[in-house]
Amino acid sequence: MPRSVLISLGVLLGVVAIGAFLTGRHHAARDPSQVIDRVARHHVSLHGGNPSACMGWPRGDAGGLAVRCAGTLYAVDALGRIVQVQEGGT
Repeated sequence: MPRSVLISLGVLLGVVAIGAFLTGRHHAARDPSQVIDRVARHHVSLHGGNPSACMGWPRGDAGGLAVRCAGTLYAVDALGRIVQVQEGGT
């Protein structure tokens, strides 16, 4: 292979590696209280109520949280996304 192609490929792989590292560090540094607050604001925007009435706790899976707001239970994955909603109950 020509030397210029190898250098270009090395630079491209370096940029991709740095981007992957920064993205992973951002997701790994996610604070559980920020995730609970975001889910509470989402719940209030849909159903109304008081966001301070929501509470969260760790689930059994790695990095997952469960957040209960009134009668709604939200399952949140390790990336902070709502993956399951169960409504009803207390």
